[in-house]
Amino acid sequence: VCVYVCVCGWALFSSLPTSSTQYLSLSLSPVVCYTSINTHTHTHSCIMSLTLYYHEGRRGYAEKIRVLLAETGMKYNDVGVDSETFSRMKKDGTLNWGVLPALKDGDAIIEQSVNIMEYLAGKADALGKGPGGNKYLGLEGELPFHRAIALAANDFTTEAKCYLGKDAAPSNFLSEVLPKWFGYFSAVLEKNDDGDVRTEEYCYGKQFTFADICVFEAVNSVSEVHGAGKLRPFAQLKEFHDKIAGRARIEHHLSTRVAGQF
Repeated sequence: VCVYVCVCGWALFSSLPTSSTQYLSLSLSPVVCYTSINTHTHTHSCIMSLTLYYHEGRRGYAEKIRVLLAETGMKYNDVGVDSETFSRMKKDGTLNWGVLPALKDGDAIIEQSVNIMEYLAGKADALGKGPGGNKYLGLEGELPFHRAIALAANDFTTEAKCYLGKDAAPSNFLSEVLPKWFGYFSAVLEKNDDGDVRTEEYCYGKQFTFADICVFEAVNSVSEVHGAGKLRPFAQLKEFHDKIAGRARIEHHLSTRVAGQF
């Protein structure tokens, strides 16, 4: 584990023995705040400009961000935040809205998971990270449509509560919530389908965007928590999910993340 302390813009580096939890002091604002690293999560680099903060040992609302970062190949530090540190981050003003995830890029703190997705998509496009010129924000004029889809996927995540485990699902999840939302996603895919088997089918347009990853992760969380069989009645959505899961970098992320977390 690489640990650093930012003091007046200078970084001092030291190495600590490995243990289940290490502590990191970061200058996220004029006030220094302390953040824990769960060493069982994947730390992608010791010196990177991007740092993702989320509740330690959880996928939750941060997982779609991790999938996008995996897809784009952008390096980052994945920092697990314990309850004490979370309280401190809220009190010292590091978090404007009192929720995680949060992304630190240089001196900037970006909050709200869908907003972070959009921010990273734009960053990836500026760096030319998309294979074959793919634009993760979509083409000019498409952003409002991609944003709406991403926000809808986030609403489903909130309603489904997969991030809390199977027992936390609402009582009408299988009878009402899942069919409703999977029906919505299927309708969006069908509407965007050009009928050409030679082209990939996404939620809107012909670019693979942050919105597609938002939908994918929302659906994948259901598959992880409630079983892959829940996708079978929705053939087009299942095909969409499986194609994204099979993208090389995303497949690697899915196969190497810690099992049993939500």
